[in-house]
Amino acid sequence: DALPISVFEAKQFLSKHPCAAGLVVFDSPSLLTHEEVEPLIATTPMTEWIAIIASESLESPAFQAFVLSAFHDYHTLPIDLQRLLITVGHACGKARLRLSLNGANNGETGRFGIHGRSAVMRAFFQQLEKVIHVDLAVLIGGETGTGKELVAQAIHKHSLRSAYPFVVLNCCSIPENLIQSELFGYEKGAFTGATQRKIGCIEIANGGDLFLDEIGDLPLSQQANLLRVLQERTISRLGSTQTIPVDFRIIAATHIDLLEAVKAGRFREDLYYRLNVVHLHLPPLDRKSTRLNSSHANISYA
Repeated sequence: DALPISVFEAKQFLSKHPCAAGLVVFDSPSLLTHEEVEPLIATTPMTEWIAIIASESLESPAFQAFVLSAFHDYHTLPIDLQRLLITVGHACGKARLRLSLNGANNGETGRFGIHGRSAVMRAFFQQLEKVIHVDLAVLIGGETGTGKELVAQAIHKHSLRSAYPFVVLNCCSIPENLIQSELFGYEKGAFTGATQRKIGCIEIANGGDLFLDEIGDLPLSQQANLLRVLQERTISRLGSTQTIPVDFRIIAATHIDLLEAVKAGRFREDLYYRLNVVHLHLPPLDRKSTRLNSSHANISYA
């Protein structure tokens, strides 16, 4: 039932009452610009922000790049409430994990920007050390809210690709008919409503890392397209015959057992083995203390 507030009011409120997740509504470019919002996001590092935008706003490559780099996720108007609730849940889980790992009683700074002093975390830091020094695909497993995106960010930040973009796409929050254009982009006139060129996530991530969250929800048709990109290292925007070379590392995450999904025919076996070169599994959270429990994170190389 909360009413919308301005960027200035949000800064004042959050300085006294930190929030796990927040929504920024770009319902009209003339009402709110990304230049106004950037300082808000920069001064609230413990809040996960979700953008609500008019679809025509994505026609601006600069605005699209800002949204993909600065926000946990985004949704286009009109809102699909069920999808938005899922995204908010993911954002809150990620924020709670960060807060628990940065707690005042922690006593240690940890490594890779992730804080913790338990035996589980010390073992995890040793395992993560192995990942950041290899430029290979990484598949991260674990329950929703265990911090898979935080781990992906740590891998990117401490890798040789850290000077290049880290681009996030949540496969379960994008409607099936829009996933291809989000991944590959499109040319002006490619379909009704394509009034100008849109650069896709893969092209934006060129040189850096592309993090595909909830990869298990990627439709089979798009699994084939993604596999082709990983094999050929080229893409074509929708509406274009031009091939564009791309160089990126893929980091994928899932809360489901992809091997079981392969057996059930819901996930391509060849794509699974392309993604599962390095496998990292996060232990579940202790629901009472939101700390990692005594299970150990596991890492393996396929």
